[in-house]
Amino acid sequence: MYAWPLRPSGLKWLGIMAFAAAVFDFVGGVNAVIATLLGAIWWIVAFKLASEALMRASEGRDDDAGYDVFAGDAIAFRQVWLGLILFVIGSGAAKFGHPALFSPFSALAAVMLPATVILIVLEDSMLRVFDPRMWYELLTRIGRDYLLLCAQLALLAIGVVLAIRIFGSTLPGNMAETFAHALFLYLLLVSYHGLGDLLHRQRAALEMPDEMPPSRRLIAATPEETAAVAEADRLLANDKRAQAAAVLDQLIRGRGATAPVHKAYRELLAGLGDEPGLLRHARDYVAVLLHLRQEREALALYLDSKQRDPDFQLGDPQPVSELIAIASRNQQSKLAVALYEEFARRFPRDRDLVMNGLAAAKLMDRLDRDDDARRLLADLIERFPEHDLRPELDAALAAIAPDSTSTR
Repeated sequence: MYAWPLRPSGLKWLGIMAFAAAVFDFVGGVNAVIATLLGAIWWIVAFKLASEALMRASEGRDDDAGYDVFAGDAIAFRQVWLGLILFVIGSGAAKFGHPALFSPFSALAAVMLPATVILIVLEDSMLRVFDPRMWYELLTRIGRDYLLLCAQLALLAIGVVLAIRIFGSTLPGNMAETFAHALFLYLLLVSYHGLGDLLHRQRAALEMPDEMPPSRRLIAATPEETAAVAEADRLLANDKRAQAAAVLDQLIRGRGATAPVHKAYRELLAGLGDEPGLLRHARDYVAVLLHLRQEREALALYLDSKQRDPDFQLGDPQPVSELIAIASRNQQSKLAVALYEEFARRFPRDRDLVMNGLAAAKLMDRLDRDDDARRLLADLIERFPEHDLRPELDAALAAIAPDSTSTR
């Protein structure tokens, strides 16, 4: 477990992130605001790397180079906020609380924090993260192995903190910061990979199927879901379809639900002729399916919603970007271009604008829209002359011959 981050791929990231920490510390020393911003970026990337290690290990795919896994920014942000909350509470307890209370707080955090991390990374409902019943469920299902891992990680964390203090008192400031960040990243990678490996070894106890599940939920049906489904079935037996749909809606909006419950809920809404309800559900559920890497289901749900209402739109830019990428890979040129045009209109300042525009321009060429593609590429080059994708924008523009439309 402790040697996993020291493999070649892990050492590469440890080196990159340590170097970035040194650069950020040097640049951030000029201005406190810049220092805070660069520090936040570093931690977000660190938590993304650790979360992806947990995901990969939980699926038993450490040695599968072709297995792609992606942790979104939202997962990292949640963990940063959780860390800040725990830091504030812990600091307050140490400074203002009774000394006898600090040790129990530390022990509770050591036991519950790993479960919270698992839920943040692998669950699709933030409400479940702060539900003590979910922590208890994990503890009772995994038991001794979980507690042993918590003890190992707590001792490792103490060792890392002590090492950082030694470096801080013996090394120059910038060098001490570099080693501190490298050690923190090492701690994160060991901890998250260890948790993922534990989940993989305990798949049977957690009722995790061997293949990628339709939902990433660790426990297929929580007691709340079982009770809600039973209540909905009872209402359906009494021909109270609207009330049954309301019960499932409350479950989905609150604690979240598994894929079969989402399917049953949509069937109820369709039977009731509730088009606004179907569109409202799709607006949230498409993003969830994309997060779970259920690309085909997400695209099908989006297209179904678009057919129901041509003005249907997703709320956030990230799922739109993902749908553009999926449509591009599937050679659905018209769909990808239409999605980009919507994206550019609604999110003109989003970071993915250039990437999506490049993909759309290449597909416009296939749709005999060379003039539109040239205008799009030229506009992106003019607006983002220093973008990392500038060489690809130039190459795409050069590949569209100026007189190509006249030769067809």
